[in-house]
Amino acid sequence: MGAALEDDAAYWVVYLTAVSTSAVPLVAVLAAFSQMSPWSASFVGRLLSVPPSVGICLACADLLGISSLLLVRDKVPVCSYWTAWWVLLILGEAAAVLLTPQHPCMTMPGLIVTGPVVLFSQRKLLFKDVPSSVWCRVQLVSSGSSAAASLLAWSAWIFVGFPGRSRWFDWTEPFSAMVVEGKITWKLAFVLWAGPLGCSAVLGLIAVVYWVRLHYLRLHSKDDQDAFIADSVKQLLGWLVVGAMLVWIGASISATEEREDMRDETIYMAFGLFICLGLWLMRTYGNDAFAGMVGQSKSKAASEAQSILNNDWVKACLLLVAVVPFLLYWLVYCSVSRLWPQNKPWPLIEIWSHWQWTSVNVKAIWLGVIYVFFVATFGKITIVLLAMTNEAISDWPVISVSIIMFLIGFVTFMFPSSPAAPVYVLMGLVIVNSAHLRGWSFEAGLAWATFVTFAMKLAFTAAAQKWIGEPLGKQPWVQRAIGIHTPYMRAVEDILKEPLSVAKTAILIGGPDWPVAVLCGVLGLPLLPTLACVSPVLVQSVFPCVLSGALLYFQHGHRDHADRAGGSSPALEVSGLAEVSLLVAGALQFATGIVAFVCVQEVLERDYDRLSTLRPQDAWLKELDDREEARSRCLHRLTCWEDLPWALRLALTFGLVFVEWSLMLLTGPWHDIWGVACFRNFDLTSSVEEDLGGNPWAIVQPLGWVALGLAGLAAGSLGYYYAFVAGLKVDVEDDEGVALRRNLTESPTKMYVTT
Repeated sequence: MGAALEDDAAYWVVYLTAVSTSAVPLVAVLAAFSQMSPWSASFVGRLLSVPPSVGICLACADLLGISSLLLVRDKVPVCSYWTAWWVLLILGEAAAVLLTPQHPCMTMPGLIVTGPVVLFSQRKLLFKDVPSSVWCRVQLVSSGSSAAASLLAWSAWIFVGFPGRSRWFDWTEPFSAMVVEGKITWKLAFVLWAGPLGCSAVLGLIAVVYWVRLHYLRLHSKDDQDAFIADSVKQLLGWLVVGAMLVWIGASISATEEREDMRDETIYMAFGLFICLGLWLMRTYGNDAFAGMVGQSKSKAASEAQSILNNDWVKACLLLVAVVPFLLYWLVYCSVSRLWPQNKPWPLIEIWSHWQWTSVNVKAIWLGVIYVFFVATFGKITIVLLAMTNEAISDWPVISVSIIMFLIGFVTFMFPSSPAAPVYVLMGLVIVNSAHLRGWSFEAGLAWATFVTFAMKLAFTAAAQKWIGEPLGKQPWVQRAIGIHTPYMRAVEDILKEPLSVAKTAILIGGPDWPVAVLCGVLGLPLLPTLACVSPVLVQSVFPCVLSGALLYFQHGHRDHADRAGGSSPALEVSGLAEVSLLVAGALQFATGIVAFVCVQEVLERDYDRLSTLRPQDAWLKELDDREEARSRCLHRLTCWEDLPWALRLALTFGLVFVEWSLMLLTGPWHDIWGVACFRNFDLTSSVEEDLGGNPWAIVQPLGWVALGLAGLAAGSLGYYYAFVAGLKVDVEDDEGVALRRNLTESPTKMYVTT
């Protein structure tokens, strides 16, 4: 076929086939589901009569079939393979169509990419001899033209309008009626209204990916190819992150009592997009190409990040998040290996064989327990305590309320895991509430609350730096735990030691409050320049969060006070503005964090040779690292998973299972499925007396107690493990410290162990 492309007729056959293959499924999807189509309302109405269980069964069968087909793809005839492939494709599309009324955000992307998926089969069956560069150009033209056509059609529909429309974002009458009658959800109607725009975005992204691939193939030098794909992937991921953030913010702003919240769907779709893009890149370019990207781009930050990814804590986090897919992968591998002996292990099995499974398992349990007790549970407790504070002191005089809120915020910030935004919001809520009840204007109360909150933030920064950071900085274990001798932390130190700069300000206000303030003390930084660079937090977080709290008072709390006083509530329409203000604070926090990351990366790239050279004053830290590495090697050898007692292995296995169950109970959408949740809905404007019946612990529902109990059992397995390790008495002799580094270099298996 490659030679045949010299003929213009054959050349155009490939293009026309590809364009029609991409356009026909798109037209079918828009005709069946878009509100532009006059047939979509009746089609959706018919789908509502089909039980959702039918679509779920088809989807499960399709996934099982796809898994089986991937396993036997090299052991069945080509004709049988592609026949099964087409059957599974049709089955998957049918499942997506039937599940669209219930899960439109999950199924519509699958329907949209039908054209590119069919083109994949055509490439394998009909156009195998077409050069890769030509096929990339074909995919670019077909996907790009379909995306442009979908966008133009939707734009024309929006511009021209339809009978009965008063605003450009109104829905057609049949769908509006179905939403009002409760036949379909608001989310489904919105997805069907914005469907053509979504089609254009997905197909446009596919076109961009093939444009990158086309330019990659046009480069002749391997170094140029690696550098180009590294820069392209970096820019593409950056734009996708920004786009996902903007869509999430838009979904948050638009969420009202009439409009459903689509933030979770935005996160799910973004996560799925990144997974699909990563799998495509790995399949297209391979692991060697990605290694070449890091090397050829000469990115020291990428090299450092690559070394960090080999850490057991990173592996533990990956295991904790993906333990179910990992387990299924392992079970399938074991089953297939018994039926068809493998010449070499599958890629993930090969990678897992080099993991220190005892260490990874223990660290995964630690991460799960920390999340359950210090993130999920402590966050709920903090909200309840702050809401109780709001109830107790909101009616007090302004000065008394301000002093108490200053102290509460200050003490709360002294805990490392305390969230900053709820404290700022509560201070705005309570202080503005008290000021309003004393006859202050809204502007005066807001200004005073902002001043008190800002003063509290500066006081906390000074106290954490002087009272916590400087004393801890003298402790060897703290310096080693922070890693002040590593290139990354030395780059951060160089920035923080600058007198005044944008980079220093970005790190101080873009990072977490407690760690950054304490780090300044550990590094021995002067206080006044630190406070000067922290001061922009007034605009970045303090004022937007305080404004959000003040608006929450007028949005939720002012009517209760007005009713008790026998007066009327302020004529101020603030519905949704509190959420918008809080989102602005979140967006600014995210932006400053990105700026801080970029600034650190620039310093690391520019001065990597100097930063990676060991300083004389850090030699003892390097020595401690070497000693700890030797001790870790000894511990890994003595606690090898195969050599552990069966009871300990059973305990650690059940510990991981328990913490996984706990996390699934805490994070799963069980309220939408079963109508039960781990915690009651409770926020800063809620009342313990009215919403929790006067019992703060009532915020935890029975399912939540089960989750906490499972996490407690997982923590018990850690206790058993550390009791076992304590009996080993693993240590490195002090008098052998001089020879330690030489022994590690010459013979990694030669350990110094005292048992």
